Formats: sequence, structure tokens, C-alpha cells
Amino acid sequence: MSSNQTSSQTTPWGVCAAIADFYGFTSPARLLSSLGIITPKKWYAFSQETVDLLLSNKTIALDMEISGLLKGVHYASVYDKNAHSQSLKVCKYCLKEGGLHHFNWQAVESTMCNKHSTPLTVSCSHMYANRSWTDAMKCNACCTSMPLTAAMPKYEYYLDNLGSDAEKIAFTSALKALAERMVRPFDFITTSIRWNKLAPSQISTLLEDAFYLGGSTNLFDLWQNLVVKHRRDVAVLGQTALNIEMTSLQSVIKQSCWPKRNFEDDKGSPETLLMDYHMSPIPKEVITEQLRYKYCQQPEEFSFLISGVMAAELLGVSPKTITELLKSGTLKGVHVCQQPDKQLFDIRELKQLLSGRNIDGSPQNNDYINVTDIPNVIYELYDFTPETLVNKALTGDVKSVVRVNSTVHYINSLQVSSESLKALLKKAWDDLQDCPKAKAAKILRTNIQIVNDLVKQGLLCVKPNNPEVIDADSIRKFVDEYLLVNRKATFSRSRNIAQKIASCCNVKPILSAYMNPTKTDFVVFKKSDLSPCCMQHVPKRFAHFATPRVDLSKNVRLLFNNFSGDGNGHRYN
Repeated sequence: MSSNQTSSQTTPWGVCAAIADFYGFTSPARLLSSLGIITPKKWYAFSQETVDLLLSNKTIALDMEISGLLKGVHYASVYDKNAHSQSLKVCKYCLKEGGLHHFNWQAVESTMCNKHSTPLTVSCSHMYANRSWTDAMKCNACCTSMPLTAAMPKYEYYLDNLGSDAEKIAFTSALKALAERMVRPFDFITTSIRWNKLAPSQISTLLEDAFYLGGSTNLFDLWQNLVVKHRRDVAVLGQTALNIEMTSLQSVIKQSCWPKRNFEDDKGSPETLLMDYHMSPIPKEVITEQLRYKYCQQPEEFSFLISGVMAAELLGVSPKTITELLKSGTLKGVHVCQQPDKQLFDIRELKQLLSGRNIDGSPQNNDYINVTDIPNVIYELYDFTPETLVNKALTGDVKSVVRVNSTVHYINSLQVSSESLKALLKKAWDDLQDCPKAKAAKILRTNIQIVNDLVKQGLLCVKPNNPEVIDADSIRKFVDEYLLVNRKATFSRSRNIAQKIASCCNVKPILSAYMNPTKTDFVVFKKSDLSPCCMQHVPKRFAHFATPRVDLSKNVRLLFNNFSGDGNGHRYN
């Protein structure tokens, strides 16, 4: 990992650079161009094929000591771009002594040369030019200065003393993960670091701070307290807001398995370090998240940005609904797009939006229903959408509340008044417009073939000028006067249901179709022929609401109980 000379491997780029230097070229690119060979643009793009092309030149093959040059060369079909720096990193003291470019230098976490106790430097393209370097180690071509001797970072010292490659990989991965949380410690949205773009000095600072931080005791408790304190202004949004990304932070800290120490002896308190990173200017060149930076450059404002997925959790709705709310203008976003995970909101503005509604942290109210508990079949029956319901709830058209910490899991839920919901659905039913056969099939919970059969029997009517559109009045009349029993609408065996209804009071269907001797396609009864006892044999579509659920409280039963007594009972059969 670090540049230990005894275990380092030469890169193909290093071989080509050494050959170029032998013939007086200041870079391998110039040598390859002079030979008419296509030049790779990055060091990791140099491959065994590139080396073989050079050595296939008879002059080079005779002039160079090939066996020594190719000893210990590291050929890789694919380099991990996240684990290796894209820019060349070198110890120029090693190069001055005749060494070649080492593969281990390119590891992101490698910032020092063990042999010379010298920080690695991002090399200029003339790294082999002018072998008569002075003590200051300056390249005559571009005046690149070399750093003087410095102490080896403690994390690299610890890394070099680990026993196995597996331990080194695990340590490096944990250290980077902690550094990525540390660089913006209180943000709702975590920030990845552009490791392969950073200079050795930047990497050394980040990883050394992360190493010290990970070595402190009770780090998660301290960090969590600081996050909660930072988010206290939005505490009214409940535990969901306070604990966003806390589980992943705890997981990252648990991976910090290196020895604990007294933090005060080295860097001051962990709290000071975290606060310093939080208040520091946003390191645009360090982070991968450029979209947030485009809209916000102030550290404090930056930390309060949330994604559309997070906004959905806070409101107790689906991410798809958030997208629809943005389209309708009900919600205002910092960045608006179709993908909820890419959308940006200021959580303080979201809190402000809800402050005009009733943010209720009290126990569940039996008069309200979770919008997420309403099955899609209800929306299909009324030609309605979940997004429309949520929109009306947030704009005040429907009486609603946001329940905060509403279950044993402390989640948020958007709830609407059962009376308001019934009124809204009744209005949607009264306002039903003429619709295509496919939509009519959804409303009746059946299929297009059955809709066509009902049209042939005169039970449904098409528009005179468009036979593919069903008249809305005929749909309402059919639902008021007839009972359709079919496999899709009843979620059960329609043949058994039809037989039970017929045998109850010896009522015969006015229309029926059978797929085979044992399966019924659909049966139509006239409601005026049916007694209340006959209707008891028809499964209610909301029957599953009568089954208590662990996390959803009494509202699960309210939907069926409230609706079963209204004047539109026929809509739920």
C-alpha cells in the first residue's frame, strides 16, 4: 500500500518512462509518438501491450537490459479508479537513484515514501528529465519544487504494520468511509470524496484526521449528539428528521477497529474537529456532489439540503408522490427533476410548509386514515390517484394531519380525515367523465372483454361518435343497479360466490359467462332482486382493513368500518 521499496512493483508506465529517459525523451508520450504508437492518456492505461510494442523495436531491444527492466512489473487488466490516484505520484529521490515508478505509489492512501521519509508529489510530465537535480529537487522544465523530509502520517505507519493484505484493505476501506462522513459531518445527504483526484497532501490531511477521529472513544454518541443539536430547529418533524443517516453513520464508526487513544493529546477534542469541518468552506474540489454545490455554497445552508426520498419519509408518502407534488407546484424544490434521489429540498422550508398544517405528535386519532394504507384498488374504483389525494391534503382541500413518530418505529405518516376522504371520493364518483374501455374495466375491477360483453347486453353504453369510449352515466347506473361478480373484482372464486348468492334466496343471475365447467368468468345480478342476506355472501373489498396490524394502529380498521355504513355501499362489492 505505502511505498515500501522491498515490496513495490513497477508499473508499465514506469517501464516506458525509463526507456524514454534512456533515449533523452522527457516523457514516454513523446517516445511513443516518435515511433508512431498510439499514446495512452493516463498512467493506468499503459499496459503490457504498450510495453511489448516498445520492446518490439529492435534498437530498443538491443540497447536496453530487458530482463532487469521487466523484473516485478505489475500488469493489471483493470485498475480500480477509486482506489488509485489518476495523477502520477512519485518520490523523486527514488527516481534520482535510478528507481522506476512504483505501483504502490498510486494507491490513494499512499502519501509518503518509506525509504526517504518524504511526501510523494504529483509529478510533472518531465519526471525523468535532467538527472542532475539539485538538493532542492526542481525540474528545470517546469520548476516543480519537491517537499523536504516530513514525518510519516500515523495512519500510514499503522497500515504498514498490518499483517495481511485483507487487513490492509479492510482498514483502508473503513478509514476512507469515516473520512467521507467527517468532511461534511452534519449533512443530511452524505458526501463522497473524489479520492482519485486529490493531491497527496490533501489525502494525507483527510485520512490522518479520520484516523485520529476513529481512534476516539464513544465517538458515535458524541457525533449523534452534535447532529441532533444541529438539527434542533427541525425537531418538530420528529425522529425521522433527527435520525436521517444515523444508522449508516453508526455502521461506519463500528468499522473503525484501530486502537483507541486519548484524543486530547493529538488533535484537540473530536467535537472541535467535527465542528471545524462543518464550518469550513465547502471543499468543491474534494467532494463528488457538485449538484448541491451548484445551488448552495454556504456550509450551514448546505447541511440542511435533503433529497426527494428523504422528503417522502418526512411527509409519510411515496417518492413518486413527491415528484408529482413538485410538478403541481405544491412543493418547491431547490433542484427539480424526475428522480426523487436527485431532487433537492431545504428541510427548513419543508418544515415551514407544514407549520401551516397541523403537525401532530399525539397518539393516533381514530378519525384519520394513513394515505399509505389506502389500497390502489380504491383509487381505480374512483378514477383517482394517490398523488391527487396528497396534493389536496397538503393544500388544505382535504382535512389532514402529519402524524410525527406515529408508530413503534417512530415514522411519520400523512393522514386524512375519513369524512373528508369519503366526501372527496363521492365527488370523484359524481364527477366521473366518459372514459376508454380500459379505464372502465379498472373502475369495474374487470377486463376489457367483459366490458365489451356488458356493452353488447346494453348494460353499458358507448359514445355514439366513439365506440371505444364508455359513457360515464352508464357506468354509474350499472354500479347503482347491478352487482358484477367476477374473478378480478372479488379476489376469490367467483363460481362459489355466485352459487351461494343464487342458493340463498333462489335468485338467478341476469347474465353469466363460464370459462369451463368449474370456473366462472363473470356473473351479473340485479341488485333489486337481492336481499340483504344475499349480499352477505359477497366479499367486501375492504375486509383486510378489519385485521389489526402491529405498526399501523386503529386506523387500519377505520376505512372499512366508516365506509360500510355510507350510502355508497355498493361501490365496495
